[in-house]
Amino acid sequence: MAKKGEESFMKLEVVTLGALLHDIGKFYQRGVSEEELKKRKEEAKGLRHEDFSEDFLNENKKLLSFLLGEEISEETLNFLKAAAQCHHLSKRENGKWVRKERCFELLKNEEIGRYIKVIEKADNLSAGLERVEVEKSDFRSYGGLIEEDGKDYRTKTLLPIFCLVRPGERITDIEGKDRAWGYKFKVLNTKNCFPEELSPRKENSYPDGDRQRDYRELWKSFKKELEGLLKLEELKGEGGVLDFNFKYEALKYLLIKYTWCIPSYTYAFSKGKVPISDIPLADHLLTTAAIATALARYEEDTGWKHKEEKQKEKFILMSLDFSGIQSFVFRPPKETRKWAAKILRARSFLVSLALETVVRKVIEEFKVNISSVLLNAAGKVWLLLPNVDVEKRLEKVRKKLREELLKDPFYGEVKIRFAYVTMSEEDFSLRKFSEKIEELQKKEAEEKFTLFDIEKLNRLHDEKKSFKDYYKKLSDEEDKKRPCIVCGVSPRKTDKGLCKLCDRLVKIGKKLPNSRYMRVWFSPIKLELSPFPTLIPEKKEELPENFEIAFFKNKEELKESLEKVPLRENEVIYAFEELSEESEKDRIVLPVKFLENYVPTTELDLEVEKLRKQGESDKAKELEYCYDEEIRSEVKENGEPIPKNFCHLAHEAEKGPPYLGVLKADVDRLGFIFSKGFAKVPRDGGDDYSSLSVSRVVALSRMLDFFFNAVVKELVKKEVKDLYSVFAGGDDLFLIGPWDKVIEFETKLREAFEKFTCYNKHFTISVGIEIVKPTLPLTLIAELSERALGRAKKKRNTTCIFGKRVFYGKGRVATLKELVDKADELEKLLEDDKGSSFLYKLYYLSRLANGEFDDEGKECKEDRAKKISLERFLWRPRLRYLVWRKFKEEKRYEVLSTLEKMIRELAEDVTECEKDKKDNLFYIPFAIAVYRRRR
Repeated sequence: MAKKGEESFMKLEVVTLGALLHDIGKFYQRGVSEEELKKRKEEAKGLRHEDFSEDFLNENKKLLSFLLGEEISEETLNFLKAAAQCHHLSKRENGKWVRKERCFELLKNEEIGRYIKVIEKADNLSAGLERVEVEKSDFRSYGGLIEEDGKDYRTKTLLPIFCLVRPGERITDIEGKDRAWGYKFKVLNTKNCFPEELSPRKENSYPDGDRQRDYRELWKSFKKELEGLLKLEELKGEGGVLDFNFKYEALKYLLIKYTWCIPSYTYAFSKGKVPISDIPLADHLLTTAAIATALARYEEDTGWKHKEEKQKEKFILMSLDFSGIQSFVFRPPKETRKWAAKILRARSFLVSLALETVVRKVIEEFKVNISSVLLNAAGKVWLLLPNVDVEKRLEKVRKKLREELLKDPFYGEVKIRFAYVTMSEEDFSLRKFSEKIEELQKKEAEEKFTLFDIEKLNRLHDEKKSFKDYYKKLSDEEDKKRPCIVCGVSPRKTDKGLCKLCDRLVKIGKKLPNSRYMRVWFSPIKLELSPFPTLIPEKKEELPENFEIAFFKNKEELKESLEKVPLRENEVIYAFEELSEESEKDRIVLPVKFLENYVPTTELDLEVEKLRKQGESDKAKELEYCYDEEIRSEVKENGEPIPKNFCHLAHEAEKGPPYLGVLKADVDRLGFIFSKGFAKVPRDGGDDYSSLSVSRVVALSRMLDFFFNAVVKELVKKEVKDLYSVFAGGDDLFLIGPWDKVIEFETKLREAFEKFTCYNKHFTISVGIEIVKPTLPLTLIAELSERALGRAKKKRNTTCIFGKRVFYGKGRVATLKELVDKADELEKLLEDDKGSSFLYKLYYLSRLANGEFDDEGKECKEDRAKKISLERFLWRPRLRYLVWRKFKEEKRYEVLSTLEKMIRELAEDVTECEKDKKDNLFYIPFAIAVYRRRR
């Protein structure tokens, strides 16, 4: 402790940083060459990862000073080095693990020692209080995992977290004798994120020499990027402020980018045991920082009275959930054609930004920092906070939220739910952590039914007169007092007939597609959920009280804005994508934020002119019709590409009518996977227990979010163009595009997801696809796609299209790609027939085969499986009759064989068992073929 009147060097940021970098030496140690290791040995330097961590801190004093916002003192540096050296037991004597003598001395100093113990505890809690190690002899198969165990700490790859998801099974029950998975030591991007198959049969799949080379290159690149982190100083502007949270976010981005593929531990403590090296170093470091931050704040707030009490509930694990996303994002605009795409794009953006605003308020109330955020994806956040005055602190945030969410423009349509569970140090153990996750899920479910307290709601109405003001605003007969022409809810505020929020949304939606950077100021004064999409004001005095956002097309525009208005406290600059094309000299490291800002664009005049030259004047006119005169004039004036609207997207279909395809998908049983899906650890003389830990939860969430946020968008951009991502992140996806390309994308999505999750049968996705006209209201589009997804999820691992379910599990009939191929076959057979009457007759026969008609030829109203009608056996002779009338003699047998096989495989159903009823999948190739013939 500091003496009375003296300021202690021990700030919360120092503890956070000490925990975040406590194991950075593991990366350093594995990233140096054999020559460097030999040189260290000759110079009598330590070779343990703790020694490398200390060396990293000594070599990067400038970085530490930058992160802490002041010249680092010798006292602070010594603490950080002590945290690295003494965060766990490190030397064995007489069969027991003891601390180094130097650590004993440091721990005697109360000011330093108790904070080192905080980081030590955090390190252990992050790993679930124990590493997962199992007897080698217990493994059912000596496959690839054992082979990887033979590697040393500098060559062993990370076991993907997906491999541990096996509900009800033991970790030792490895499936497949010759299969193991690992990641190459490469930066995280949409190419490297896919696991590699490593096995004894593939000895050269990733040779040791390549592994060591990749480790060295990875470490070398990381050190260069740290220089880019320091260049943030160049951005802040004269008198600007770079706060700790902004710098932490940038460093967090780098740590994930470079250490996502590095196992946090690679060796077993006990001889004959196998370590399950599945936790990435990035997630171990980040969760350790979160735990240390919450624990240090708790101990300080309670006077360190409970520092030795492991059963004391010192933490809360809090969930923030954005409820009402569907109704908010898809609220039907009245002017559908004009602003639909912009509004949709902007509302998706606002969801993520609004939730982040609440997060900032929560961490401010609990006096912690941004390291407390464990995960943040798809409208859901988990935070780890100190268990001190929880309800009192939360009520301050809730009260402000209630005021904002009941006022114009939300009127209670949007809700942000708070749920939390208390946790002790023991609750982080592998034996108990899964129980806490289940408890949190129950609390979240309860919160769905208690969004607004009636008594407080009525009092708030009386205080704010929300509804009275609303009716007063709309009672005036002046044009501007009428409801907004887009949302139809809030009063108009602009000459175009837009309300305040919709006007902002249109501007945001217009700016997002061409923006590469964003400045966001989270105001410490007011909780505001509707950020202004205006440019930064000309004068500093004009800064608004609420937080503000600004978008920039390039770095030059960003720098110009910072010259006018320097960075402020609680402000962050985000890049919307990885800026890999920048030179190393110019590179400035910024946190990357994945947003729904990818949309297909068009240079309208050039595209119309090209179509006319190709002789497609009708299609050229149709495209011009998609945009009103105002937008066409704007394109000519600015000379920049504009986002394609829904009408234009529909006309990009290669065949058939200008219809949209809408795809909605999410991961099956994800809540179950998090609570009960992780494999069990064998326990000597006791019950098996789950391998779930806080680090594994974070690792799995982050990887799934990366797939839907980054990988899916890369697939859209490069492989199936003209698709528009409404939202993608967390564990779900919503896409809109030309109907035929959406169907094509389903196959690519499934193939990528299977590979990404190591072909684990427990990771499946369900997909709903609807074909709609581009003029259909957004609300109805969302409702139809949600209905299709709901039908698909009745039997997981299924795609629902045209109302039919395509099952991908055991006993599947056909994939959607195979059904599309069947449609191609039908078209080829009927290439000389421009009509569709024969196709409709075939569909009728498929319905016969499927048992959809009774003995009188009427459509079955009762369960068709209860009674087998003789009608269903007449489809073959009728098919033969049709073919003989339609085709010439030389083609008849070939056509009959093809069609008979197709109907038999896809439609024929003779089962009497209710559960084995078969969907008539022939309808899918039939419908695709019919659509292609329309225009």
